[in-house]
Amino acid sequence: MAIDVDVQNLHIRLGSVSIVQDLTFGLPAGAFLSILGPSGSGKTTTLNAIAGFVPVHAGSLRLDGVAMESVPAHKRGIGIVFQSYALFPHLSVGDNIAYPLKVRGVSREECSRRVRQALSLVQLPGTENRATTAISGGQRQRIALARALVFEPTLLLLDEPLAALDRNLREAMQLELKRIQRESGVTTIAVTHDQTEALTMSDFVAVMDKGRLCQFGTPEDVYFRPNSRFVADFLGGANIVDLSRVAPEEPGLTVIRPEAFVLEAIEGSIGIEGVVRGVAFQGPVSRVVLECKAALSGEVVALLPSLRSVSPDSIGMPLRLHVSRAALHKLP
Repeated sequence: MAIDVDVQNLHIRLGSVSIVQDLTFGLPAGAFLSILGPSGSGKTTTLNAIAGFVPVHAGSLRLDGVAMESVPAHKRGIGIVFQSYALFPHLSVGDNIAYPLKVRGVSREECSRRVRQALSLVQLPGTENRATTAISGGQRQRIALARALVFEPTLLLLDEPLAALDRNLREAMQLELKRIQRESGVTTIAVTHDQTEALTMSDFVAVMDKGRLCQFGTPEDVYFRPNSRFVADFLGGANIVDLSRVAPEEPGLTVIRPEAFVLEAIEGSIGIEGVVRGVAFQGPVSRVVLECKAALSGEVVALLPSLRSVSPDSIGMPLRLHVSRAALHKLP
């Protein structure tokens, strides 16, 4: 049974140093949350506090309405997948997955049934007798996930679960991990440094910095409607433009995502002018850097379709980009 997570005014210290301060959020049962943030933001410490590995110094942590502050880690019923996967190299795939069941006293027959069920969920049926040292990185990730799910946890915690995979496999596993989470129905919280990973997998995203929660919302909310310059820059990169310099009727600092720009004027669009300072071919798109007085950084970055894009020969030439008003987001 999936559970909801309720965190209220959470404070965590290491010695005299505050690592997490006044953290508050609520996660409904069965949802997938990704916690993002730079190094030292407190995201991993938050995950460890939910798991019961570090103490909470103030505030409350409730799982399905039950206070967890004094409950030891092994009694919280939480499944965990570590970045290293932490599989036992001397045990077979099946024995690795069955380990949480055996320490809970589950019968041999029931262990076998649940292991087969877990392997079917992660699409690795029939691999019970294989050695974990003889399977690929992506398969090891699935085995670690199966082991975390086999005892039917009420909450699943993932610590950088895809960081050890190469790019292509990581992108494939993002969708696979989301499929497994939906089919199992378990409430899930993941820590990741990969913004694309968080947007792909999550129902909700929490962005942290310096121990504090900067923004909590759906992936669409935090990407298209960031509440600060930090969130706008951290989540996917953004142009911060003072539109009053190009459109007096649109005052204030405005977030424009690089992919929102087009070369052709469209009805109701706003034009932004500058000088081309760089063009980088990136396959389907080209990254165009425009020196622009309206941008707070002095530059505007646009991602334009490569087949219709600006060529490297355009460096030093003036260029006018256009953006729809619907793609603009005023910073509060």
